[in-house]
Amino acid sequence: MKNKLNCILILAFSIFLVGCTLEKNIRNDVTPKEQLNNEKPENPSIEEAEKEPNKKSKVEESDPKSNEKSNTEANKKTNEKPEEENKRESSEEFEENKVVTSNKKKTIYLTFDDGPSYKVTNNILDILKKNKVKATFFLIGDQIKDKEDVVKRIYNEGNSIGLHSYTHNYKKIYSNEDKFIKEMFNCRNEINKVVGISPNIIRFPGGSYKRLNKGFLKRLHDNNFKVYDWNLDSSDGLKPKAPLDELYANAIEGSEEKGTLILLFHCADVHQNTCRVLPKIISYYKSKGYEFKLITEETKEFYAPIKGWSFI
Repeated sequence: MKNKLNCILILAFSIFLVGCTLEKNIRNDVTPKEQLNNEKPENPSIEEAEKEPNKKSKVEESDPKSNEKSNTEANKKTNEKPEEENKRESSEEFEENKVVTSNKKKTIYLTFDDGPSYKVTNNILDILKKNKVKATFFLIGDQIKDKEDVVKRIYNEGNSIGLHSYTHNYKKIYSNEDKFIKEMFNCRNEINKVVGISPNIIRFPGGSYKRLNKGFLKRLHDNNFKVYDWNLDSSDGLKPKAPLDELYANAIEGSEEKGTLILLFHCADVHQNTCRVLPKIISYYKSKGYEFKLITEETKEFYAPIKGWSFI
């Protein structure tokens, strides 16, 4: 009887121990699950962050001012680069315009009246050839005889030839329009005999100022003549024996204020000082970046003001 009771006690105690063990295991299993379900984690997982990368707070969603500020900042960042690019493009365009402006060519026409002559005209041609520039010679018709070689040299070396009347006698030339036109035709015929060309570019002896009017200009144009005066005078025509410094000063004075220059010289035998000063004048205009050109029939006319007309 006593042994039976001991067995019952031992069995009950064993059952109690097993029950306690099972209860502890159950409690340990349930608690982590409840914590996961009932406690919100402080930081979202990487997966949650990837699923909602652009999620806004409720304050941001409900505040239109906040949205407007965000959009403004976004637009500002977007426009920063184009604005910088526009500044850079404007700067590049400005520099390009500076280059174009600095490279703009200035033009000078060297012109010589009253030839041909043996000594002076040939000396001038030597100087032009040495300096590799060309010029325009307005010749007097009755001076060509016995100087045909000089006229041929002017032409063959690539210079331009114009008409400066046949006699250079003011009383004959300017007695009436018909005689003026006849003087130019006669001069042209003499040139044609020597080099086979018939120039139409003319220069009035003494210039066209107060000698040219609308009707006269129309008559000249009807005969295919084109008129060329000058806008810079070395004054060697009035003072052929003037000191070299004076001729040089006259030949450059005020030149920077003009765009295109038509510079007047003379090449008769009396103009020896013109030959002496010419190399210095050519050197000056080369140093200033001038391009030396010839007057041809394609060159725009240049003559004294006609009443009621603008200066051309």
